[in-house]
Amino acid sequence: MARKPRRRNEAVTDEEWRNWWEKFGKRMGKRGRDFGEEICEICEKCGKHMERKAKWWWLDTFGFVGPFIGSVFGVIFLAFGIFILNLVNLALGSPLISAISNFLFSNIYLFFAIFLFSNYKNYFSRKHHEIFWVVSPVTTGISIIISLWIFSWVINLVNTVPKSEALASVSGFLSTSLFPLLVAFIVLGYVIVIIRRMMRV
Repeated sequence: MARKPRRRNEAVTDEEWRNWWEKFGKRMGKRGRDFGEEICEICEKCGKHMERKAKWWWLDTFGFVGPFIGSVFGVIFLAFGIFILNLVNLALGSPLISAISNFLFSNIYLFFAIFLFSNYKNYFSRKHHEIFWVVSPVTTGISIIISLWIFSWVINLVNTVPKSEALASVSGFLSTSLFPLLVAFIVLGYVIVIIRRMMRV
């Protein structure tokens, strides 16, 4: 039924005020959410853009030695993080923190190699992007294996008390199968790359 037009001097009831404020609140809430989502999206895009600009500025400024310098700084920050962990653990006495610190310190040379690999991969992928696809399956396979190696260590760390046979099996499989998995990922990577390039022809 059509709403009766209000007379000029007719008072607004409490119910009508409540309805009006409810509708107004919903509209403002929706606009606020939409505005917040837009701001978050803009900030995310700006953050990624600035991150890319900073990375490329570093490479353009220092050239071929840039990745090496970045790796040195990376391992210095890692060593400082280990120092902070040990300092905090003096008060906590946590076996978990101690295990993490020992793992990071005993493998710090490997993390330096990982930093070098990652930084030079980014460097060559930008400087020689037109031919980088030739080695991209190899670099991608190595990156996956590095992630699996760290994941295997995390499983070993978590699988303390109580011990789980399933987790132990997964960790053991990963530890003994890293090289076959690397070969499999590289082969699969080349298959995908070749198919993609054939589809572009």
